[in-house]
Amino acid sequence: MPTIKGFEKKKGFRFFFTSHDRGEEPHIHAEGSSGIMKVSLKNLSVEYSRGLTYSEERKILAIAEENQKHFLK
Repeated sequence: MPTIKGFEKKKGFRFFFTSHDRGEEPHIHAEGSSGIMKVSLKNLSVEYSRGLTYSEERKILAIAEENQKHFLK
């Protein structure tokens, strides 16, 4: 699971892609101290979230929105 350069610990979260996700819509994974979340980069929707609080989910979505173009490169 390669971490996205510059996003090793962005506001307490690690953002990464996984190599076995081929064929899926563009998305990122974000991992915090208490859980993990998968976010679609096409429409910035939550594909799944486990163990994160609502506040943590909001923070991850805000980072994904701010960096959507960078993540899609």
